[in-house]
Amino acid sequence: MRDQARKDSWKILPLPDQHIALSADWTFSESEFGKLSRGLVPEIMEDKWFIFYEAGWLNFHRSWSGVCIYRMKLEQQNDRYETKQILVNRAPDQYSCVDDAYDLQLLRHLIDRLLLGRNSSAPIPASLEGTVDPAIYRHHVVGYDRSNDEIEQDSGSASG
Repeated sequence: MRDQARKDSWKILPLPDQHIALSADWTFSESEFGKLSRGLVPEIMEDKWFIFYEAGWLNFHRSWSGVCIYRMKLEQQNDRYETKQILVNRAPDQYSCVDDAYDLQLLRHLIDRLLLGRNSSAPIPASLEGTVDPAIYRHHVVGYDRSNDEIEQDSGSASG
């Protein structure tokens, strides 16, 4: 099993002062929280996200630039973990998206696909539908879209 991602596992930038708060009523089991808190350290160039958990916050950074795009506050409620707050980068020199609905869809995709290993399709902003090739856009945003388990399998088969 791969090590848990830590803040110092990757070169990152803090969330800028120019950000917004969104909310979502997402809950996770203890088992799911274990996978979330493990985070994700990219292994190849096409792994486009670095994700780590620290002090109650799940942090999502672009792997190439280290820019923080999302921070999600989780709090334990009995045997569940609830999303309490989501912060989204709105500094135009770091992140050009201003579509709140898309950001929630993309964040949920990153959680479901990369951390929890579920089948999930990466969203496309409504403003771009019909104007871009969906496969190219998705690769630009999420790369190979490999879950922690798939990265681990690929690493194991490459070394074994």
